[in-house]
Formats: sequence, C-alpha cells, structure tokens
Amino acid sequence: MKILVAYFSRSGNNRLVAEELASRLGADLEEVVSRTRYGGIFGTPKIVLHTGKKFAPEIKPLGKNPVDYDLTVFCAPVWAGNLSAPARSFLGRYGKDAKKIILLWVCGGAENHNPEAYKEAAELIGRKPAAELELATNILLPEIDRKNNRKVMGVRLKKSHLETEYKNKMDEIVKTIKSKAGSK
Repeated sequence: MKILVAYFSRSGNNRLVAEELASRLGADLEEVVSRTRYGGIFGTPKIVLHTGKKFAPEIKPLGKNPVDYDLTVFCAPVWAGNLSAPARSFLGRYGKDAKKIILLWVCGGAENHNPEAYKEAAELIGRKPAAELELATNILLPEIDRKNNRKVMGVRLKKSHLETEYKNKMDEIVKTIKSKAGSK
C-alpha cells in the first residue's frame, strides 16, 4: 500500500505529527505551502478573516500527487472549529481525486469539537473521509489555561511530547490509519 502524508502547518505542530506518522507508516511526506502567509503580527487577524469568509488561498503545486497513492493522510490545523484556509485549498484541489483520504486535525481545543471542519471537508472531497482523527494540544497546559485561546494557540509540540504525553494517542492514530489503509 502506497501512503502519502500531506500536511499544512502554521506553527510546526502539524509538521511534527506528519513527520512522525510518515516515519512510522513508511509513507511519503509532502508539505502543503500556502502562498498567503499566516505568521507575524497580521497572522491572527488574517486567520479570523479567512476562516469567516471561507477563503481558499492559492497553494503551491505539490511535488507528490495524492492520485498516485492508495491512501492520503492529511494533517492540518482547524481554526476556530473550521477548516484552516490552506486545508480548504488542499482538499478543494486534491481531495476528490485522492483514492482514499484520512483527515487528522492537530488542534488547540478539545477533541471531537470540530464537526464543521469535518462537514466542510466532506463537501470538498465529495464523500466522507475514511477516518476523522484529532490530536488536541491543549492537554499540555494546566487545566485552568485550556480554554484560554492565547495560551492554547501558543502551545508548540516537541518530539518528546509524541514519545510521552501523546505516545498512546499516536499509537492509536497509527493503528487506525493502518486498519483503514487495508480496507476498501
């Protein structure tokens, strides 16, 4: 089974998770690069505007095309419970042609609180994905700070987190991907 792990990452969290998944799955890795920048002083206001307007920025062409793979795992952030703008672009451009697609949101909020992101993703790819997975970064914060947007957005995963706090979650994600990879 030929697997592609594609990702968009603003903060580096999705990159780290995607690299770990590609390594553990023996998959190819492809970064989705937006031509619109979301960092710096204007990054957050741009995120809010693009999320609210359901904007899909131009993305650079991929070096590896999902149509050439049996399974595409797409890792991306959700912004305010919605698809991030570059995720919208990737899914709109490549999602329908992917043979099988699994979505993994690495998000700051609690898991299972992103139904709008999954709904829009399914509309863009024309079907329900093979699996909908989430990894919430806010568990690294003290309980009192887990709903503080500024603190949640500031969480940065490290490789050591994937080997400790998230070891079981990463094992579960890999197991799900492998089981879906073998099913039609």
